[in-house]
Amino acid sequence: MKNPVNFKNFKKNVKLFGIIFWIHLIFIIFLYFSPFLFSWEIIAIIFFLLLFQFLVFKMCLLTRAQFGILPNDMDFHVFYLELIGFRFDRKKVQRFTSYALPFIIFGVTILWQVVLGFSPLIV
Repeated sequence: MKNPVNFKNFKKNVKLFGIIFWIHLIFIIFLYFSPFLFSWEIIAIIFFLLLFQFLVFKMCLLTRAQFGILPNDMDFHVFYLELIGFRFDRKKVQRFTSYALPFIIFGVTILWQVVLGFSPLIV
């Protein structure tokens, strides 16, 4: 496990809870609830855009806009979980949230909408 981030340096250079944080958080919350809100076709497009972003840029563009360049084992989730005191293997969490979680969300979407036949609440 790596040393925690030196948050004193980040507080000087970054707005930890600025507008980009709130946009990012709202986007993540919508992604987590997306299987129940949006049609599987829309989620498929979002899913591929997210994966494309991680494959091309190696990080989330909102994370880059908020923090600049973070170490390879850091992302939004890791940063804020460490900020509130959690300690874990950063790389595993970063890989899970960047690569595994989109597949899980898409799988839940297909199960909920296609297999079980439930309609999305919004579109």
